[in-house]
Amino acid sequence: KLAFSGFPILDKDGKLVGIICARDIKFLSDYNVKIKDVMSKNVITATGSISMQAAYKAMIKDKIGKLPIIDKNGIFVIASPTNTIITVIPANTTAVPAVPFAMAIDC
Repeated sequence: KLAFSGFPILDKDGKLVGIICARDIKFLSDYNVKIKDVMSKNVITATGSISMQAAYKAMIKDKIGKLPIIDKNGIFVIASPTNTIITVIPANTTAVPAVPFAMAIDC
């Protein structure tokens, strides 16, 4: 059995236009629906210069499971999953160095 947790949706130029997660399709009754009709379109993003601490805080504040990283032109670079950031940053700490990061795609 193959499973997925989520995928970024990019336009032909590589710009992030949405994201689709397992929760977006979990209760669909019609799997012939177009991805553009079920994907999340107002995606919260960051640039690669964001610190781990700031990424963690943004994801917790906005209750999101991933934080897509885009470059200055809006081109998708990679997505960072909450569970990976939480592994790096314990919830009760504030002393985290400001370092750029990139994580594997996960929802």
